[in-house]
Amino acid sequence: MKPHFYFLALLLLLLTQTLPAWAQPTPADATLTLRQPADTQLTLYNAQDRAMYRGKASAQPAQVDTRAWPAGLYYLHTGTGRTSQRHQLQIQH
Repeated sequence: MKPHFYFLALLLLLLTQTLPAWAQPTPADATLTLRQPADTQLTLYNAQDRAMYRGKASAQPAQVDTRAWPAGLYYLHTGTGRTSQRHQLQIQH
C-alpha cells in the first residue's frame, strides 16, 4: 500500500479518538445525538459520576434531551461487552 494511505488511516484514527463524530453537536445545547453500532450500551455521566442517560444503540441515532442538564463536562461510556470506551462531551447553554 502507498504511504499516504497509512497517513490518512492514522489521521482518521486520531480524529475519531479526540473529536468523536458519533456525538453531535459538541458542545451541545438542547439535544445531543449519539450514533453507535447497534447493541452498544450507552451511559452518559455528569462530572459527579451520576448517570444522566442510559440506553442501547439501535439502527437509529439516540436523541438525548439535555435542556434541563447543567452546563459542564459529561462522560459518555460505550460498550459492547468485549470493549468499552470513555469520551468527554460538553453541554453549554
